[in-house]
Amino acid sequence: MKPLVTARKITCAFLLVISSLIATLSLAASNAAPWPQDRSDLKPDPKVKFGALPNGMRYVVMHNNTPTDTVSLRFRFATASIQENEAQQGVAHLLEHLAFRGSKRVPDGELDKILERIGLKFGADTNASTSTTQTVYKFDLPNATDDNVDTGLMLMREIASELNITDDAIKTERGVVLSEMRLRDTPEMRAGISEITALMPGMRAPSRWPIGKAEILEKIDAKTVRSYYDAYYHPERATLIVVGNIDADKMAKKIVAKFSDWKPAKKSDRDPDFGKLKPVDHAAHVFVEPSLSTSISISFASPYDASGDSLAKQYEDFIRYTGLTVLNLRFQQAALADNAAFTEASASHYNNLFKSISGSQISISTTPEKWRDGLLAAQRIVNNALTQGVRQDEVDRAISSLRTSLQTAVAGANTRRTPDLANSLVNSLEDNEVFITPQQNLEFAEGAFKNLKAEQVTAALRKALSGTNTMVFLTSSKPVEGGEATLAATYKQAVNDVSKDSGVQAAAMWPYTAFGEKGKVAGQSKLDDIDTTFVKFSNGVLLAVKHTAFSAGQVDVVVKTGDGRLSLKKDGSSPNFMLNALVTGGLEKIDFPTMQQVLAGKAYRIEPALNENNIALHGVTTPADLDVQLQVLTAYVTEPALRNSAFEQLRNMWIDNIPSIDAQPLYSMFSKAPFLLHSNDMRWRWPSVQDVKDAQRDALKAWLDPQLKHGPIQIAIVGDVDVQRAIDSVAATLGALPERPVALTKVSPVGDAKFPSAMQTPLVLTHTGNKNQAQAMIAWPITDSRSNLSETADLHVLSNIIQARMVDAMRSKTGSSYTASVKFDGSWQFAGYGYMAVSSDTKPEDTKVFFDTINEVAEDLRKQTVNADEFSRAQLPMLATISKQQQSNEFWSRSLTSTDVDPQYAEWLRKQTEFVKGVTAERVHAVAKKYLLSDKAWKAVMMPTAAEDKK
Repeated sequence: MKPLVTARKITCAFLLVISSLIATLSLAASNAAPWPQDRSDLKPDPKVKFGALPNGMRYVVMHNNTPTDTVSLRFRFATASIQENEAQQGVAHLLEHLAFRGSKRVPDGELDKILERIGLKFGADTNASTSTTQTVYKFDLPNATDDNVDTGLMLMREIASELNITDDAIKTERGVVLSEMRLRDTPEMRAGISEITALMPGMRAPSRWPIGKAEILEKIDAKTVRSYYDAYYHPERATLIVVGNIDADKMAKKIVAKFSDWKPAKKSDRDPDFGKLKPVDHAAHVFVEPSLSTSISISFASPYDASGDSLAKQYEDFIRYTGLTVLNLRFQQAALADNAAFTEASASHYNNLFKSISGSQISISTTPEKWRDGLLAAQRIVNNALTQGVRQDEVDRAISSLRTSLQTAVAGANTRRTPDLANSLVNSLEDNEVFITPQQNLEFAEGAFKNLKAEQVTAALRKALSGTNTMVFLTSSKPVEGGEATLAATYKQAVNDVSKDSGVQAAAMWPYTAFGEKGKVAGQSKLDDIDTTFVKFSNGVLLAVKHTAFSAGQVDVVVKTGDGRLSLKKDGSSPNFMLNALVTGGLEKIDFPTMQQVLAGKAYRIEPALNENNIALHGVTTPADLDVQLQVLTAYVTEPALRNSAFEQLRNMWIDNIPSIDAQPLYSMFSKAPFLLHSNDMRWRWPSVQDVKDAQRDALKAWLDPQLKHGPIQIAIVGDVDVQRAIDSVAATLGALPERPVALTKVSPVGDAKFPSAMQTPLVLTHTGNKNQAQAMIAWPITDSRSNLSETADLHVLSNIIQARMVDAMRSKTGSSYTASVKFDGSWQFAGYGYMAVSSDTKPEDTKVFFDTINEVAEDLRKQTVNADEFSRAQLPMLATISKQQQSNEFWSRSLTSTDVDPQYAEWLRKQTEFVKGVTAERVHAVAKKYLLSDKAWKAVMMPTAAEDKK
């Protein structure tokens, strides 16, 4: 894994790289594209086998068994929007959609059903993507049987050359693509397009966005799509990746047998000229839209380096990454200072953007009033790093942190997840990089780090922050006085600023290593069916420990305390939306940036979350650093500082980003829905800009302190950890604290949370985005999840059936929507409360289509029992999802609760698969009749404001 900081706006090169060993079954193929390793001095991962067919198609096969017995298929075509001619813009993406509409062996509408029958769910396990330079089809098979794999290969073979491209299918799918275009047409997207176009003047990529042009898509016909398909879907552009619980040699034989007959009538068309980067020095561009957040990017672009991967490039990447890490730590400290000029800043590098340019970027987030100060302050930090140089102690800390990350990857090498490996192989082919083992990656890093001096790192930074094309780009919600001339002048002033800055100072010691006398175990038991040990300490702290082999070298830790959402006011303002200030606010004895310095080289994490009945602090560590992780979590529970600088930083982020959310109907609807679906209960309210402006740090502290410092504590430790080791580590930290109340199940009484009254006429909400965008939602009241576990399973399967029918109706039949989503939310905390919600994007004039469609679906489900095939297609993917979830540390660490605390939830956790297997079509029919009642439904639409037209 080559280290690479990803740019905030620009889509940069992927992190992972590819290697190969030519498979023993490979056939000579003179017209096959070369592999990255063919022109590299790097040795590939011997577990990966590569091969090629005489027709030029390549394949990659790798055995892996995490999650167990699964297989991931990826079919990559080295063609996408950049190959389109003027009359084809949007064809590559439309073709990707049409690939799911039928072929010679698969009737229209059957592909998704075929996959559902073997346990795949649309979107989660069945998907595809079109970028500027590649198109990728993705199937994640939950069961590695020969029949399932053969089905997947058959469908990929159909996509290769056997698609039915008809005007009827295009007519429907065109509507889906145009819906997707509406959904993606956001201020941020328009700003990004403007930025790339300015950075790459005259080059091909900025004129060939994958989504295409509406005026072309509205008129496009089958002949035009077919012409692109015939020209570029060719074996020599195709690579099939298969990763999972397979025999590599047998899989190679299957691929040879299935794809050898693929013989297009002509050779693939050549790639067009991608263009050459024109030198531009200190260009300045301003992009203004009312709902945009304020950001500044400083780009340093150079021509794309198409040379092969090499050890020298690896060393260069590691040294550059070290420099960027040092720079980013300086940015972070400045952002958390009192009266900071920017809320966030970062430096990043990308090796491959559209196979057209390489470069680096400084990204700065600030406020409309402070953009000048933000630019000057961030650039001053850059100037000091480049002129004064970075310090050796900063370099050493950066190396220590990176080394820990690489060592963790080595420890987990044999438990990497199959879909992730398949995606990494695709990405490495796209980036023309050799796939090396985590061990090799660590060894290359150590070679780069050996005797690495601060002067070398400074030189690497200077090289990274220079380029053929340098540009500063400002996005703002308000016009900038003087426009681009003002921006250019400010940037020139910033670049020439030679004032001194000492950078990040040397760190102190970590002060949180002791919390009192080691805690004593008051009770211990084990549940064999979930292989979990439960411990009660004498101070009332509860611990659940589960050893797993899901991710070698990784341990997940979750600390739950307090009452969570229950502690908020039902009818008044609460500061819960400022919870993330807890982390960056640091600790009483050490601030956040300094903490990161003193713990450089240690693996730990701190992520807060507000749950219905607790506040959870989530960490991820290694077996060696478990003590440090628990020390960090214990310190945040006992001595959070909530510094004002962190509070103000988060306030500015909220204020700058809320208008952007309010301009996108999908996000605006889902941000407001919890509040509305709880009858305007303030505990679920999404904040307004005014709420954020009015928020007080003292109020946040007054809410958090009692929960963190005095609330009951439950801990879950899951992963590659010895049970006794985990007990001892907790005994020295959270188990050593003064006595806490013991956690108990606090189920709120019926009526504490209320579903809103039914409405025949939808509630009209408004967004500030484009006038052709809308979102519609309907929801029915359902009971809670704990009252009847069998019924809870029934409702989950029902939601899958509704999802499949709505996708089929809104996408495949009417083409009126890109996203149709269904959510069953039965509360575990609030007795009697739950809902089933269905939502979809639409045009404003088509909201009636959504409500008519969902009403028809609900009525049919109430009237009759679904057939066996449809029922199976809903149940099997759910069982597959449960199986995958239960093979992850995160699932168990976030879910484990002592049976003494919540026996009903523990029963669901232990027997979830059993409950879902017990569902029948008749029971699904019964809950549909019981809950999907038209006179109980709540409805809402998110419509554009009357006078708004941002285009």
